[in-house]
Amino acid sequence: MLLAIDTSSFVLSCALAEKDKLVAEWTVQKRLTHSEQLIPHMDEILKDAGVDQKEITAIAAAKGPGSFTGLRIGLATAKTAAYIWKVPLIGVDTLEALVWNLVGARAFILPLLDAQRGNVYAAMYGSFDEIWQEAPAEAASIDEVVKAAASHGGPILAVGEGAEMYREKLLAEGIQVAPPHNC
Repeated sequence: MLLAIDTSSFVLSCALAEKDKLVAEWTVQKRLTHSEQLIPHMDEILKDAGVDQKEITAIAAAKGPGSFTGLRIGLATAKTAAYIWKVPLIGVDTLEALVWNLVGARAFILPLLDAQRGNVYAAMYGSFDEIWQEAPAEAASIDEVVKAAASHGGPILAVGEGAEMYREKLLAEGIQVAPPHNC
């Protein structure tokens, strides 16, 4: 069974999955820091799902881009748990993970995460018959990213917390925004 951890943003998520089946998921946004929430979250999700730690065969953790402090907390916790439990640790690109929520969208996908002060972490992916990276990940101003995306051509669908933050700016340039439940 896979234990997945995402601490790349203000939202903290833990999930358990087995093969292609989601067993349990906890996603919260509280005023507590990830360092205060992550380990209790991991304990609770295992307990609530009736899963013993010995059943965990791998741990996946968001490796960024995203909140520097959040990523350090998540990766340090995941690395420690993987070492203690003697299971492999898998790093997951945060932007690419957002794209996989929209597989088969028949559009170019623009994952956006807040990088503070009017900046975002962004990349461009194609999601037609397969997924591929069209433009590399970068941290840039939202204005630069919107301008580059608008000049790209083709249907573009923005996803992630940055897409929600800058919804009006994106829509004004003809870039659609995926519903929040796909973030």
